[in-house]
Amino acid sequence: MPPGPFAATVLHVTSPVPASESAGLDLGRAGGPGVRRGLETLFFTLAALAWGTRIAVEGGAPAWTLNAAIGLAGTAAAAAVVFPRGSGVPRWLDGPRLVIALLALYCLPQVYGRLGGDGIQYYALLRSPLIDGDFDFANDYAGLGVKAFVSHEGVTTNRYPLGVPLFWLPTVALTHVALRGASLLGFRSVVADGFSPAYQAAATTTTFVLGVVALGLLERELRRRHGRAVALLAVLAVWLATPLDFYLTANPFMSHGASMVGATLLVLTWLHARRSRAPETWVFVGLAGAFTSLVRAQDTLLFILPLADIALGVPVARRAALFRLSIWPAILAILQLLAFLKIHGTGFVAALLGYALLDHPSPHPLEFLFAARHGFFTWTPLYLLAVPGLLLFPRGDRRAGLLSMLAFLTAVGLNSSMADWWGSDSFGQRRMLSLTPLFALGLGATLAWARRHPMAFPSAALAALALWNIQFSYIYNSEWLARKDQAVSLGQLAAAQSDVAARDVVRLADALPRTLFVLLYDNLKGLWLDEGPLSLGGVLTLNDNSLDFPVVGRGWSRPIKEGDTEFRYSKGRDSSLRFPVMTPGDFDVTLTIKAAFDAAPVAVRVEVGGQSIGEVALQTEWRDVSLFLPAHLVLPGVNDLTLRYSTTPADVVPDLAGRNAAVAVKSIRFARRSVR
Repeated sequence: MPPGPFAATVLHVTSPVPASESAGLDLGRAGGPGVRRGLETLFFTLAALAWGTRIAVEGGAPAWTLNAAIGLAGTAAAAAVVFPRGSGVPRWLDGPRLVIALLALYCLPQVYGRLGGDGIQYYALLRSPLIDGDFDFANDYAGLGVKAFVSHEGVTTNRYPLGVPLFWLPTVALTHVALRGASLLGFRSVVADGFSPAYQAAATTTTFVLGVVALGLLERELRRRHGRAVALLAVLAVWLATPLDFYLTANPFMSHGASMVGATLLVLTWLHARRSRAPETWVFVGLAGAFTSLVRAQDTLLFILPLADIALGVPVARRAALFRLSIWPAILAILQLLAFLKIHGTGFVAALLGYALLDHPSPHPLEFLFAARHGFFTWTPLYLLAVPGLLLFPRGDRRAGLLSMLAFLTAVGLNSSMADWWGSDSFGQRRMLSLTPLFALGLGATLAWARRHPMAFPSAALAALALWNIQFSYIYNSEWLARKDQAVSLGQLAAAQSDVAARDVVRLADALPRTLFVLLYDNLKGLWLDEGPLSLGGVLTLNDNSLDFPVVGRGWSRPIKEGDTEFRYSKGRDSSLRFPVMTPGDFDVTLTIKAAFDAAPVAVRVEVGGQSIGEVALQTEWRDVSLFLPAHLVLPGVNDLTLRYSTTPADVVPDLAGRNAAVAVKSIRFARRSVR
């Protein structure tokens, strides 16, 4: 019986590529393909056993059982690759894929086995109908030992869609059946209540295992495009050098791993559908997209890919493709609607909007991409190689690359408009993990391009090393870290390199666009007036000029200490200071100041950015002088504060031989009133 459309699509995605692309280690022609395929089957069987054992260990089984299962699975995988392939070819395993398989087995014990964060609500939305047969979540939260999530009206509720619960459902249901069976067989220590650690591990490990499966599917697509080496490098990079690894192992109870899996299926089925002339292939694109949207509503934007492709023209009838694309989204939308009505009632729209983070959208695209606070590129530099690769797709696939870039830009616009555009306590920009398949394809294209232009990456690396060496020579010659005959640790040097770069950026502050300066300085140093972990605390002290940010400008003498008081005398008709501000706002500015001579009345006019904020008369005793600094005079970046004096000793004392100081200043304090 020939396979149906779904089977044909799956077979196309998972079937082996030609032997020239996927052959493993060829140790000879002796040995039949049957043995090797048997070893592959044994590997997959033992890997599944290891997964089940991981869940069982969380439920109380001996830890050695997991180590044994992993060891057996790894041995079977290695044997399948090493065994002579004879006249056959492996169905999947070869040398590069063995690396992925062994890495997955190594990471499996490290997957966090308990629920937390948003995972509590996802799991409650699964457990309540599965085990209790209702949508009353009070006992679910209590059984998980957490405080109940309540609506704004104080009613116990659940705000999440069905995607993640459906993602976990098969494994949790099988675990429930297994525990029920064990309980009926007389194992008294087994409790099949839906709360035990085994249930929780079933959910979290599902995220990890299916995430690895998605990476395997990406590897196959990349191999088809660029060969084995590029495919392996790209997959390992998007796995280990992005936040994906964190959300597959340390935080698998969040939605981002499931989001990546759904998005991978969407992208791969879309790529297959656009290469095919069969309209029914678009059904599976719609199914993958509908599931992805149920996991995270924001990821609905990925429908841009198939919708725009159909609109621009694919080799099938548009109307037929659109109809098939919409079948599963319509079905799952009805299912989700019924669930929302059951949980929230007819007012579900208002209830869900109450939790939204887009009430007052204010886009921060540059900060989203480059800020020190979870910046997309700054926290994950690998994306600097992946995103440009979307523009390097081959000629016949150029539209797919451009549509992928459109999806990326749309995702940046959406996520940077959220109230917490930095992603709250996110590791990197976790909300962008749904674009992992696009980043993998882009990185593959970049690596393939670099392979054809071998001097590009070496040149960049040499330029970086040259900059490192030039700055190191300054650090060494100035004896910044140690005497010239002393050792400098790599940790000290790396920190000093950042400090040197930050000082260079500060020196260029007036030449750089302010937004660019803020992004560069925030990442290199981040010492702001009253914000961030390295805040100056709103105080500019003048006792020393060795601060990480050079506060003291022109028109000052060296710092002086009299008793417990440290201060500076002015020098000349005006003196300047600089202060770094990330977020402009209204400030109350307080100067601790006195006149430095009494031969004539002395007044000081305070200017910020060349605009006066007030003028006050001074006395020869220390006093606090307060002025108001309005937000419109404060700019993001480096701001100039100037003190202009009504007179100086040189103006009133003939043939002055001493210090020409109009004032003495101890400190200037800034108290923020509001944020603009």
